[in-house]
Amino acid sequence: MQRRAPAGSHGAVERSRSKQIDVGSGGVVSAEASSDPILDPARLAALESTGLLGSPSEPSFDRLVRLATHLVDAPMGAVTLIAEDHLFFKSLVGIEGEVAQDRTATLGHSFCRRTLDAGAPVVMEDVSADPRAKDSAAVVELGIAAYAGFPVRAPNGQILGALAVADRSPRQWDSRDLEGLREIAGAVSAEIHLRYALSHLELKRAESRENEIRLRQITENLSEAVWIYSFDSRTALYVSPRAESIWGIPLQELYDNPLNVLRQIPRSHRGKVRKAISRGHRTEVRCRFVRRSDGALRWVRIVGVPIRDASGRPYRVAGIVEDITATRQMAERVRARELHYRRLTAASRDAVFAVDSELRITELNPSGEKMLGLEPSASLGRPVLPLLHPDDRSEIEERARRIFDGRDEAGEMEVRVVGGGGKPRTLRVTAAPIREPGGVSGIHGVARDITEETSGDGDKRRAQRLASLGTLVGGVAHELNDPLTSIRGLLQLLLEGEVDPDRRDLLEVTVREAERSAALVSDLRRLAQGSTPLDARKKTPIQVNEIVTEVVRLRRAGIDAQGINLKLDLAERLPLIKGDQPQLEQMLLNLVVNAEQALRDVEHPPKTLIVRTRPSRDGVTLSVFDTGPGIAPEQLRRIFEPFWTTRSGTQGRGLGLSLVHRIVVDHKGEVDVQSEPGGGTLFLVKLPPLAGERSEQEHPELPPLSETSVRGKRILVVDDEPGVRAVLDRFLTRCGHQVTLAEDGAVALDRIEQAPESYDLILTDLRMPGIDGGNLVRRLKQRPEYANRVVFVTGDVMAPEVRGPHLETAIPVVQKPFDLDQIRQVVARRTGT
Repeated sequence: MQRRAPAGSHGAVERSRSKQIDVGSGGVVSAEASSDPILDPARLAALESTGLLGSPSEPSFDRLVRLATHLVDAPMGAVTLIAEDHLFFKSLVGIEGEVAQDRTATLGHSFCRRTLDAGAPVVMEDVSADPRAKDSAAVVELGIAAYAGFPVRAPNGQILGALAVADRSPRQWDSRDLEGLREIAGAVSAEIHLRYALSHLELKRAESRENEIRLRQITENLSEAVWIYSFDSRTALYVSPRAESIWGIPLQELYDNPLNVLRQIPRSHRGKVRKAISRGHRTEVRCRFVRRSDGALRWVRIVGVPIRDASGRPYRVAGIVEDITATRQMAERVRARELHYRRLTAASRDAVFAVDSELRITELNPSGEKMLGLEPSASLGRPVLPLLHPDDRSEIEERARRIFDGRDEAGEMEVRVVGGGGKPRTLRVTAAPIREPGGVSGIHGVARDITEETSGDGDKRRAQRLASLGTLVGGVAHELNDPLTSIRGLLQLLLEGEVDPDRRDLLEVTVREAERSAALVSDLRRLAQGSTPLDARKKTPIQVNEIVTEVVRLRRAGIDAQGINLKLDLAERLPLIKGDQPQLEQMLLNLVVNAEQALRDVEHPPKTLIVRTRPSRDGVTLSVFDTGPGIAPEQLRRIFEPFWTTRSGTQGRGLGLSLVHRIVVDHKGEVDVQSEPGGGTLFLVKLPPLAGERSEQEHPELPPLSETSVRGKRILVVDDEPGVRAVLDRFLTRCGHQVTLAEDGAVALDRIEQAPESYDLILTDLRMPGIDGGNLVRRLKQRPEYANRVVFVTGDVMAPEVRGPHLETAIPVVQKPFDLDQIRQVVARRTGT
């Protein structure tokens, strides 16, 4: 046993050159690639895992060392552990000095290390006979003359050190003594094994505690309650806190009387749950229960899994309880919605359908079966294409493929089918792709039978619907006119005053937006006026080429800015037509603007727009052609419908072409469109000649401005909209007039009766509660001085007073939303007569 051996004092160290080392009764263990057994990683790991290095002395090891020394009557003994770079003495007997105090020493050359090198006991009867030991510190400092050391092993067989005894005089070691030392070394190894087992047991316990904490954290944060029940003790071994809120029972009560939950379950379900829990295999039950805390009727899902002992007997059951009330309610709502959907589709007069990627029918309601001439409930799985008109099949198939490839978004189209009896029918189909995570899986939509609409009778019904739509649109326009009138008037009044530049810019932007809204209302008004057959607008002889010239003058700058090549092909001699020039200009302007919008979609020149006029046997033909992308066949039939447009966003409101159609029909003309995708679009307008037409007059021309002063007039403003009254009051007052306000006809009559002298002018709305503008004029027939002093200011585009002469007296009309200059002019003209 050496402590601080001088360098070079030990001579060569014996090393094993083999891959396996014989360790006597300890068996055979593997050696690492390193030839020095001290540095074997497995050995060092085993030594570290004992936790003995650096530990204090312990009675159990000390007793074994004393027993060894007494057995062989030796004065010195020790348990030495060999670390990577030093020796550690776990127990020392009969050794004093620095070694006993430090309990460590350098490796050097020691008898203990020779035990590790040899892998077997080392016994020396006379140390001095060994040349390698004569200068050993163990010999010099401790006076060791005889030595016997036996390996101490780890559970895996690795040698950790040695149990050694020594004598200060040479001696012979009796075989019985050596056998006793071997047994005591085995006892030291057993003690180490025990420490190793205890260390691992504590580690396992720590891991178990950590796992238990982690498991509790998981179970206590689950939406489900976790439970473990013992069949043997009939007690709950574990119940997570979530169970308390699910059952409405205190947690402690669930531990004390776990089967009390059965009382919350209706009797019809109790036996089922009890039987399920007592089974010896996995069970799942869904049942209703009454939550004790609030009496609410809830649904739970109970899952139980048996835990078996070594013999396979189930002695515990573990599981979860989940409140599935919300899930069940949602499922019931889904079922109700599904039933509602089925009832709706069954009652629908339109076909409701769905097809898969192979264009086979996956859903079709009874109306669809009837349209296609299919037997009830025999449609599912039927291919669609054979049901279509032969001329439409390739086009529909190609478009479907584009939808499935993501190159098309479906939308609306017209499809011809061969229904029952082989009679073709035309369907308007609105479809959309069925999108799933993997892509488009099908197409679904609705289809309406429009066969009659595309026939002559259908045209008549469509005209009737448009007339009804016109009435509706007229009402909407009237409701919009009053607030727009107030907004435009107030903005104009603000701009006439002193306004700083920043505010003026904002006001001007607002004015432009108001004018854009007013333009929309104007379109609505024209549509509503044109939808009534009793039309009495002013018609005069017109030269169509002059209309073309005026419209081109208005649009020339915009057309040139877009790089459009405009060509005019106008016949030199055209017959005159009779019509309303502003409306015909509007008609042509809408066609030209429509062509411009189509040419915006052309990426590469040439962009060409051709306007052509020609005389014809029936009058004049006006055509507008563009080289744009063209219009799909299924869209052509709807091209003149109000509010229907092929464009999106702010590019169009769907009114322009419907106004074109209405204006042309009003002039007893015809309009047609010819187009195909990629081939441009041609609009043909045919207008009858002047001969045989009779002039009609709508409203009288206003007399020219008087040379006399128009300032200082007494004006009565009658309108039920406070905003309109405020605008007219402020504007007319600013113009120098005396203004009196009335919110309806009754108040106006009171103002007239109480006035000391008659008013110079009455500006009145038409549609008002109580006595409206028309009734007011009728009452004023008894006052001849007011015969020419009334002007209608109205947004009611459908009133007969707007559409023709009112009663026996011709009354001018100013349409809302008006410009204040219009008011200034009508006041000047009317009061200057």
